[in-house]
Amino acid sequence: MKAATREGIADRYRLVGVMLQSDAAKSVAFIEEKARGWQRRLRVGDELEPSVTVKSIASAEVWVSGPDGDECLRRDGQRGPGPASATVGGIAASASNRAGGAGLERFGGTQTGTNSWTFSRSAIMDYYQELLDRPERLVKVFDSLAPVYNEERSIEGYRVTIEGEADFFAAVGLREGDIVRSVNSIEMTNRRRAENLIRRFAQNDLDVVIIELDRDGKRVKQYYDTTR
Repeated sequence: MKAATREGIADRYRLVGVMLQSDAAKSVAFIEEKARGWQRRLRVGDELEPSVTVKSIASAEVWVSGPDGDECLRRDGQRGPGPASATVGGIAASASNRAGGAGLERFGGTQTGTNSWTFSRSAIMDYYQELLDRPERLVKVFDSLAPVYNEERSIEGYRVTIEGEADFFAAVGLREGDIVRSVNSIEMTNRRRAENLIRRFAQNDLDVVIIELDRDGKRVKQYYDTTR
């Protein structure tokens, strides 16, 4: 009788994306547990699970070290939480694709799950260049994100109040009244942080974006993959 093959780390986890830094110790890997679809944000030295730590982070792979030695996690083309047929507030993802309409097509976008999308990096970069060429349009994007203050007058997020570029906001699934709390676990407490994330995306240092927001009294995470 043939012995059962022991499940490896790469069988349980997949690499979703990375956020590289010039200081390798500050680079971040987004790793998903396949069985539950949970994602974690890890740096070199962090523990993925008991006795398994992240050893190195590169643009296309992450090495982890465990009791059985080192293993490599790579993208497997099955990124994002939830199946493509999942529903969004009672509306199937395919219907939500139609809701994105021309915006999704314009950005090479596809909704792949309840709160997950893939976009063409080249299409997004073409759009970004359009905004750079017409700064008044870029200003409208930033003006569409109004700061939300707490009692101490500190910014604790940005409320979506669409002032322009409505197709873009529809394509990425952001709605009027949403409050963006964090992007890739970086709290949105000032505009400079948002601008830095945009710059890093433009420099190809950021291929997966995870936005955490409040919508209708609930906390929601939305996932965007721009590796294609």
